[in-house]
Amino acid sequence: MDLGDFSILAKDYINRPAYDTALIDKIISHTGLQPPNIIVADVGAGTGKLTKVLAQLLRGAHIRR
Repeated sequence: MDLGDFSILAKDYINRPAYDTALIDKIISHTGLQPPNIIVADVGAGTGKLTKVLAQLLRGAHIRR
C-alpha cells in the first residue's frame, strides 16, 4: 500500500464506527455558530459518515459534501 492510498481498506471503511455525536455537538457549540448562519463543507467525505452526523445536529445549516 502506497503512502496515502487507502484503496485496499475501502471495502472495510463503511463498517467503522460512526462519529460521536456528543463530541461533534461540543465542537459545534464551541464555534458559537448556529444554523442557518453556518456553512459546513465535508471535504474528502468518503462514506459521508461525518456529513450524516452534521446534518442531524445542524438542521437548517448549509452542508456541502
